[in-house]
Amino acid sequence: TQSKRDYIAPSVDRDGYYFYDKEKIPLEEILPRLRRQFVTNPEAKIFIRADRESLHGNVTRMLDEIRASGFSKISFEIKSEALKGFSER
Repeated sequence: TQSKRDYIAPSVDRDGYYFYDKEKIPLEEILPRLRRQFVTNPEAKIFIRADRESLHGNVTRMLDEIRASGFSKISFEIKSEALKGFSER
């Protein structure tokens, strides 16, 4: 299992609000926070979370901030609807 220090999960909701550790923050605060984290744990993994209704541009802006911070292990947390209602036969 990963400890809280091993991963960071910034997010954006459908209304365009950004969150860092579930705290609502302006986009401009994401980069400074990530840079502080990078100094203490450059190997941490980033898991970007976004509502399905989030605008692509909001997610892209957050991704740009993450890339600028120095982190290279970036993933998207995706909740698939593909198997919804699927039952084994």
